[in-house]
Amino acid sequence: MQLYLSGPMRGFKDLNRPRLNEFARLLRERGHDVRNPAKNDPSLDLPHALSMDLDWICTEAEGVVVLPAWRGSTGSCAEVAKAIALGIPVWPIAAFMLDGKRAVQVIWPGTT
Repeated sequence: MQLYLSGPMRGFKDLNRPRLNEFARLLRERGHDVRNPAKNDPSLDLPHALSMDLDWICTEAEGVVVLPAWRGSTGSCAEVAKAIALGIPVWPIAAFMLDGKRAVQVIWPGTT
């Protein structure tokens, strides 16, 4: 499955890269292809990096997996909103690691 890994980065030590990289590794071990924003070139400015990731969600993602505290990240909120608008499933990482595609999805305000 083509998954996008979404989680807070700004305000975290080393942009939360170690945690994102660890979860990406765990998802890959389960056979998934993972787009990890921590692998973006650190010289990219935020608008460019977010634009590339949102484009990838639109064209490639079969699902989005979110780390805890994603709701406090404006970038993650944008990624989740894009996925929901396109009908792409969004799962919390803990639920997805336990149950895969059968996991309960994220509920966004205003959606059913």
